[in-house]
Amino acid sequence: MDLIYYPNPLLRKKNRDLTPDDGNLPEKIRQMFEIMYRNKGVGLAAPQVGWNVRLFIANPEGGGAEREKVFVNPRIVSSSGSVSEAEGCLSFPGLYITVNRGLEVDVEYRDADFKTHRETFNGFMARIVQHEYDHLEGILMIHRISQAEKVRNKRLLDELEERYAS
Repeated sequence: MDLIYYPNPLLRKKNRDLTPDDGNLPEKIRQMFEIMYRNKGVGLAAPQVGWNVRLFIANPEGGGAEREKVFVNPRIVSSSGSVSEAEGCLSFPGLYITVNRGLEVDVEYRDADFKTHRETFNGFMARIVQHEYDHLEGILMIHRISQAEKVRNKRLLDELEERYAS
């Protein structure tokens, strides 16, 4: 399992629901946390490691098992408020852009044991959840930015595309 980068087409795919029959889930989740921590991330979606299922992990502390969360087949039920802040993505190394997100999100999801949860997240964790949820929908952060922001970051996006092509 390896981190994949923009513009890999796997990042734009919609992803299938995960089932309890999907093999080796604990090992895959462990590998995802290792990849996330190694790359100094706070969230990672399965499509970012080439696994096109509806699962993402998060830890707003960027380390330490006590804050780790696993979201299987999540659904954002509602979102409220609005805030625009800089955001990065492990699949876009070096790119930080301003993205508008909800301040608070209500999410239904299953954990790694497929137990159902409904939780409200706010602040930084709400941003992480929304960013990773977008990955499950095949939506990348560059889909949520202004044309001016795309122009400002054209050089870096072109470099990522060239690196992928070679």
